[in-house]
Amino acid sequence: MSAKRLERLEKTLARVAREQGLNQERLRRWVSFLALCGVLEHAVEKGVIETYYLKGGVAMELRFAGAARTTKDFDLGLEGSRTERIRRLEEVLQLGFDEFTFRLKPAMHQMELADTVRIEVAAHYRTRAWQTVDIDLGPGEAREVDLLEPAIAGLVEMGLPMTPRVRCLGINAGGPKASCLHGTAPRGPGAGCSGYPAGGHAGQARLCTNASRGGADFHGASHSCLSSQYRTAGGVATGTGEHGPGAGVPCYECRRD
Repeated sequence: MSAKRLERLEKTLARVAREQGLNQERLRRWVSFLALCGVLEHAVEKGVIETYYLKGGVAMELRFAGAARTTKDFDLGLEGSRTERIRRLEEVLQLGFDEFTFRLKPAMHQMELADTVRIEVAAHYRTRAWQTVDIDLGPGEAREVDLLEPAIAGLVEMGLPMTPRVRCLGINAGGPKASCLHGTAPRGPGAGCSGYPAGGHAGQARLCTNASRGGADFHGASHSCLSSQYRTAGGVATGTGEHGPGAGVPCYECRRD
């Protein structure tokens, strides 16, 4: 890719971000996230992997775009042991997507309690560096996965391809028991929803599902929002009460965390 072409792409990114009212770096991450989704879907089609699913903040952004809290991590679930997952991810990334290519960086951080490894992936567009993405590669244990169309905007306007579908942890995964979409927290005695320890956020709001309350909600300690007041987010209706009409919108305490 010529330097002039890369400069044009950067200018297009800035222009589209301005026109769409988006943060430029957030739009750049969306491009990277969807390129990774594209290569994962390509890998499923070619039989390199049987399936995958996204969870946590990236799944929320793909569902709700600007209404979701921004994230820098790409939380990915694949089947197999950690060693097998790393090998499979490397095979997946070798396929590339459109004119995007990917490379695993050597540094890895093992998160033993979560059975997860954090990997840095360098994304290139037409051989030129685009962005490095942190992938939290966890176990693919979900029984319910939603196949959905990404809600993210801006890629078409940039002239970049976008995969028409992505696989995200089911919004009702776990049935009547609340289950944490992030899914990388420790499990064991005294744990909260699907292993997220009761008693706080550890610095990040989690989107949980609770069929018994009829909808999605961010939670703090013991599966309930720390505040009953919901805040407007991206035009999503707000409400009051523990898990009322504002379900799906983070409460003030959750967003502040």
